[in-house]
Amino acid sequence: MIHHIFEANPSNQYDVAILVKSTGFLPTDLEHYFAIPLANQGIARDSMIAFDLQYSMKNKAAVKLIKEYLNNDLLKALKSLQVTTLLCADPNYFKVLTGVRKTAGCAGYVYPCKIKGYEHMEVILSPNPQSLFHDPTNQTNITYAVNTVANHVKGQHVNFGTNIIHNQIYPDTLAGIEHYLTVLLDYPELTCDIETESLLFTSKIGTIAFAWDQHNGIAFAVEKDNTEEEAKKVKQLLKKFFELYKGKLIYHNATFDIKFLIYHLWMCKV
Repeated sequence: MIHHIFEANPSNQYDVAILVKSTGFLPTDLEHYFAIPLANQGIARDSMIAFDLQYSMKNKAAVKLIKEYLNNDLLKALKSLQVTTLLCADPNYFKVLTGVRKTAGCAGYVYPCKIKGYEHMEVILSPNPQSLFHDPTNQTNITYAVNTVANHVKGQHVNFGTNIIHNQIYPDTLAGIEHYLTVLLDYPELTCDIETESLLFTSKIGTIAFAWDQHNGIAFAVEKDNTEEEAKKVKQLLKKFFELYKGKLIYHNATFDIKFLIYHLWMCKV
């Protein structure tokens, strides 16, 4: 078991543990992608520690191997260090820690650890920085994970859907959609989420939603229940909106949603 300390801590107690696969356990990457961004958001460097996640010699991580490593080594060490927040940059370990069966859509959420004796720990999923070599868009989800950790540690994070919606707007005409998309241009930061018929890029964009805070947002149909011509006009409005919007967009599942939107709004003729 390998660990990395970002700054000496005389108390030997840490709030956050960053968990990364052994082959990607590089101090320079741990600093660049996790420690520095967290420190920039007010998380003390001496409150963070990193541990490696073991894989087999064949670069495999069977559930049995993961459970043995967690129960026999890693979780005991984390508990002794009083760690309560785990930034897990590995989907296989994340599934075992949280009991979640699929990681799609887990970005931005804080999950309780489901392993007996360690339920006080909470887990946040992040892509491994090494994944940027084949998918640079994962940087968005790494940043999203870091932001989630920082807000969680500072007591400011709220999982999507845990608070009452104060104002949800559902425009159902082209004029209404155009009006509210124009209004959204003035917001400095928005979240965006799409619903699709399937994970195939050739499937349809059912609906899309935007929110400007945890209580208020807008949602409308793109292709769901619309004729082909109606859907085309909605997609034209969306394309124009994305080209004009200058603020910060946070996607619920960026690695899928961004590619899907690019394919349907720019690669396909609308």
